Amino acid sequence: MSSPSPLRIGITGGIGSGKTVVTRIFAALGVPVYDADSRAKWIMSHDPALKENLLRAFGPQTYTSGGGLNRTYLASSVFHDPGKVTLLNRLVHPRVGADFIRWTEAHSHFPYLLKEAALLFESGSYRELDKVIAVYAPWRCAPGGYCGATPTGRKPMWRPSWPGR
Repeated sequence: MSSPSPLRIGITGGIGSGKTVVTRIFAALGVPVYDADSRAKWIMSHDPALKENLLRAFGPQTYTSGGGLNRTYLASSVFHDPGKVTLLNRLVHPRVGADFIRWTEAHSHFPYLLKEAALLFESGSYRELDKVIAVYAPWRCAPGGYCGATPTGRKPMWRPSWPGR
């Protein structure tokens, strides 16, 4: 008889909403937390097939001479172009999804697991979860220090995009 699968719970929210604060509390209580953003950065630097696809899509400056991800270049060449953002997401999100499945299997002895990701609904990865917690803090009092605007001085673009909305 196999043991039941752990309950998979997503934690999502905008910049400075407190996602990390919430997941750190759970982690302090011994609950495993998968940080999708950190894992995506790691995978983009260590997955040879993904690196090859990113180089083909965004050019040789995507990686430094030492082989590390050139995040500054990638951000500056991608985030002003919605088509490039879509391409980047199509390349990266499936790899993060596969990594999450492997991580879940490695932590299957826990009663529940958390996945922290800002783009749970936008990426479609909410479908691999049993429950989702949306963390929200009004911008004027967000704990991350983003009081009223993002670091660029503009209001944030994030809006909850619940399925069926």
